[in-house]
Amino acid sequence: MIALMMLAAATPAVPVPPLPVIEMPRAAPTTPVNFEVEVRAGSELLWSGTMRVSGQSPASFTRNKTDAPEAVCAAPVYNSTNSRTSLSLTLTGRRFAQEKTGYNLRVTWERPGPAADACEAPLSTRTVALAQDFSIAPGQSVTVTGDAGLSVTLRRR
Repeated sequence: MIALMMLAAATPAVPVPPLPVIEMPRAAPTTPVNFEVEVRAGSELLWSGTMRVSGQSPASFTRNKTDAPEAVCAAPVYNSTNSRTSLSLTLTGRRFAQEKTGYNLRVTWERPGPAADACEAPLSTRTVALAQDFSIAPGQSVTVTGDAGLSVTLRRR
């Protein structure tokens, strides 16, 4: 064992070449980008406003609303039969390729089920969710559509 240690100490070290430097693209655009956003369900405007994305900082919007039930039932099945509506949007910057910047849109829209179901199924809801990657140049707009007439139009400033 001592002989092996002496042999190892006497053997010159083999130089290891330096590792190449690889520059990775940034994960997302770092300059703030503003979008005018319109969310619609068919012809009904659900929300419109401005969202700003920068680097790893996404923009998000959430709205929750609770109302008394639309239907009056003779004998409610549940104590809490409130009508709930929610809308949630998240816009995130990302890089698709080394020189191609893009964005990811995630939307969830929840609303009460049909009023005809309210007495038999008072907690009935309908939910639409969509997720979409897209690229967009300054001054352009893009529309992303989902089920139930849900559409989101984004105009990049």
